[in-house]
Parts: sequence; C-alpha cells; structure tokens
Amino acid sequence: MRGKWVAVLALTAMLAGCGTAASRPAAQATGTAAVTRAPAGSRAEALTLARQMLSRLVVPTGSQAARPSPVPPPLSVSSAGGTSSNSVELHRFVLVREPAATVHSFLLSHVPAGMSWAGVGLAPGTTNTVTVLWVGYRPRSLASGLTNAELGTAAMPSAGGDTLIRADASVSWFPPRSATEQLNAASFRSVSVTATEVIPRPRTVTRTFTSPVVIGRLVALANSLPATPYPDAAAMRCAAVATVYRLGFTPGVVIYAGGCGGSDAITVNGKEQPRLWDQGVLTTAARQLLHLPT
Repeated sequence: MRGKWVAVLALTAMLAGCGTAASRPAAQATGTAAVTRAPAGSRAEALTLARQMLSRLVVPTGSQAARPSPVPPPLSVSSAGGTSSNSVELHRFVLVREPAATVHSFLLSHVPAGMSWAGVGLAPGTTNTVTVLWVGYRPRSLASGLTNAELGTAAMPSAGGDTLIRADASVSWFPPRSATEQLNAASFRSVSVTATEVIPRPRTVTRTFTSPVVIGRLVALANSLPATPYPDAAAMRCAAVATVYRLGFTPGVVIYAGGCGGSDAITVNGKEQPRLWDQGVLTTAARQLLHLPT
C-alpha cells in the first residue's frame, strides 16, 4: 500500500540514558520488571475497519454503485497498492455522471468522516492515453494492533463524459508474538551495542554494558515492539543505510535495528525470529548509549 513503510506506529518508549528510567507506551516501569505487551491485531478487526472506510466514502449526488464487467484495465489494480499476508483489502466501484476532473476536485474537498487527506496524484493504472487520478485518505486514529489503514480512490474517464471510480480500503494488522519470542533480561550477562557508520566515512563505535538496568531497559524496548505485518521485508531490496546498529546480548541473542522496511532482524542462538516493526525505538536507544548525535 502507499506509504507502506512510512512510520505509523507511535511507540513512545525511548531510552533517556544509562542512569535514567525509560518511558513506556503504557505504564511507567522501574528496573527490569515491567514489559509493555506488544500490540497485536486480527484479520477480523482489519476487515471491520476496511468496511467502515469504504462506507464513509463521500461521492457526488446521483452516483451509482457499479459492477463493470470486464473491469477496465486501468482500474484492474488497487488504488491503495499491494498487500501482505497480514493485510486485507476491499474495493467497490462507483459511476459518477460528471467529468473526471470535477469528480477529482469533489473527492479532494470531501474528506470522509473520521479521516484525513493522505495524498493526491496519478493512480497506478495511468497510461500514455488514460489519466487516472488518485486521492487517498487515512483514519485519524487506529485501534491498537492495526496499522497502515488507507482508503484510496482512482477516478477514470468513462464513456459519455462520465467517471468510473475504484475505491480501495486496505488495512494491516500486527500478528501476535508468542511467549517464546519474548526476551528475558535476567538471562543475559551483558549487551554490546555497536554502530557501524558507512557515510560520510567508515567508522565503528562499540560499548559493552553489564548493568542489569541497561540490559533490562533494552530488553523491555525490544519486547514492546510488535511483529512486523510485512514478513517479506527481509527479501526487499533497500538502499544502504548510513549506519547499521547491532545489539548483541550474551548469551545468544542479536538484534540488527533499523533495517529494511522499518523492521529489526533478531536471531536467538543463530535461529532467525519474526522481524520486529520498529520506527526508530532501538536505534534511538543505541545512539544514546553510544553518545552519538540523534
């Protein structure tokens, strides 16, 4: 979906330093005790929201539900983009008895209830001969466990000066993390935090911490992160990042923070675990521990 890898998860847990407490998305915690449960959603919740978003679409008076057969090729693809195994997508067609430019202006000025304008441009089906105009919206708020919800509209000129709209509602959810995926701070003797800078010049900075407080805070941050809804992130071809962050817990756990697709890679005793959805939580913690500029 459009903006798939844009930060949408507002995790407020940040590490203020070695000797201060870390703030949690929910309750405050001291020492190594409390761990915020990572949010998890479900397909049913995502479907419910997708239906709600489609129902809230505002179209010009006199518009009619349409079931084009066959679907015109420019509208055969989603106006919200691709989905993953942890995403749902619903769509419907609407025929409007007005020109496409007029419909486009209407969609721009009539944001659905509970949503905000997300963007405007050319829809995926645009060709050299057909211009399909796209307008997107996003919910102002999302239930815990859901992410990347979008309502996209693609308006294409139709016969007789009419306009055919394809509206797509797509929603992703965070899959649950099993108990075996939770780290136990008490099982670690130390953690080595490493930043390997590539740009502007190669440099590696490493510090090793044995303090149970530091270990506990990093573990709590990792445990607070949900599993990514995009399990294919590891296979993506992403531009090289300027700095690679590694958290090596002894014994047996390694986290590479800030990787491709806004996710962290994690291995336990060399075995790869489900990637974590992370919008800068662990990289910020690593920079602060290494006294690097944010």
